[in-house]
Amino acid sequence: MLISGPKKSFEVSDLKGLISEKAFDLQSDFVMTKSKYSLSERTKISFEEGSLEMHGEIERGEKQSFQSTISASKLPLQTIAGLAQAEKAEEVKGVLEKFEGYFAGSMKNPLKTLSGEGSLLMLNTLNPWFSLDRAVQRILGQLPGFERPEVAIGSKGRDFGTSALFTISESQLKLSDIKALRPNYSVEGFVTLSFSKKLDGKGKVIFLRDTFEAFGGPFKRFSSALGSVGSITLPIVVDGPVNKPEVNLDTFAFATQYSGIDFVGSALKGVGAVGKKVVDTIISPFGSKESDPEE
Repeated sequence: MLISGPKKSFEVSDLKGLISEKAFDLQSDFVMTKSKYSLSERTKISFEEGSLEMHGEIERGEKQSFQSTISASKLPLQTIAGLAQAEKAEEVKGVLEKFEGYFAGSMKNPLKTLSGEGSLLMLNTLNPWFSLDRAVQRILGQLPGFERPEVAIGSKGRDFGTSALFTISESQLKLSDIKALRPNYSVEGFVTLSFSKKLDGKGKVIFLRDTFEAFGGPFKRFSSALGSVGSITLPIVVDGPVNKPEVNLDTFAFATQYSGIDFVGSALKGVGAVGKKVVDTIISPFGSKESDPEE
């Protein structure tokens, strides 16, 4: 519907189409005046599964500023990957259960001026670029004096979720208060993603004591050395390109955290002369026992 005069508005109802081979229905009210373009809160894109809702405005003056609010509900991650034309989009699994975000910036340079904040919740996420299960398995193998457990750490076929808060500023996306809950462990932390596609972050992997001890051998002895604790935490660091991130044990933080455990000192004998010297240097300011002479 078109209304003549200084203000023009267009109402779209049940418009059907395809975006990257994904069928959608669109409902929207678009208003254009001399000073701005506006999308009403009625704007909604519905896919076969899930939907996107948005509203906002763009100033037509010198600033050309924009602001918008976007929310999503029960939207398959495969649909999002397809819209973004990501590689191997057909292999992406999971659901963006809930997303709420507010964004603002200038149309003159949207990436440089973009700011925003919000929250998200994803369920049963699996993708071809990164496996959290494999990363955690690798971290366990990096513990000084340990070997990677033969027991597989798998989440496939089980329900799990990942939640986070996000902010955007100065050409960076920061995910904070990350909580990735898995059947056998959980991960907490933060990650910063620059618009140049570099990752940087820290966090911790948390195992229930029974789960950690089930890996056997040194894992059970290490758990016993901690006394009556309900869980074991392993500090981690994240870095690298966004399409191939590396998640590793934070060795310095691990040595500091468990500096008073005799088991750690004896286990470090297996890391070799150089590694042992480094860790001894880290541990010494914290008042731990002197290391035994190397055999």
